[in-house]
Amino acid sequence: QGLRAVGLTWSTGTRYAGGNNCKHGITDEGKELVTSLDEYNIMHDVSHLSDASFDDLLSITQAPIIASHSNSRSVLQSDSQRHLRDEQAIEIFKRGGVIGLNLYTQFLSKSFDKNNADATIEDCVEHIMHFCNLAGNKMQVALGSDFDGGFPTTYLPIELKHPNQLCNLSSALRTAGFNEKELASFAHGAWMRVFS
Repeated sequence: QGLRAVGLTWSTGTRYAGGNNCKHGITDEGKELVTSLDEYNIMHDVSHLSDASFDDLLSITQAPIIASHSNSRSVLQSDSQRHLRDEQAIEIFKRGGVIGLNLYTQFLSKSFDKNNADATIEDCVEHIMHFCNLAGNKMQVALGSDFDGGFPTTYLPIELKHPNQLCNLSSALRTAGFNEKELASFAHGAWMRVFS
């Protein structure tokens, strides 16, 4: 009926899987759910999964997976499970999936300070280009989320405080070497392809 992707958990975990603030993996009930989702060609969203849950998911399904709103652990020089390790990103790309950029300042800037939320468009481009290099193309990284009103605009990057400023990100990507086809893929095309 239109359902295209499911995430098994948020950060604190559910009866299905451990979240990014947990250490455990996918539960028996979660494994049954993964199998059922596969039967209906519903994609798995790994944003918020613990590392153990991510690894469990790979062992259960051969289906494409996505990360709807996750950034690079290595770019951030962080060990937080909320962000993707390079080998996780590579596995997503190998399976034909897409990674969506998370626009939350704390997940973009290496120097985040809650009193000085100063992530920039350049921080966004650094994450995007890192993932593109891992993918070997510019067609599997896309605009993600955490741009939906769950926190004040102070936690969005400079010059990306409103949807009408997303053109600033497009301009920066064009400067970084994206062509028009790749820009359209980043904006919407990658999601349209993977969900089809």
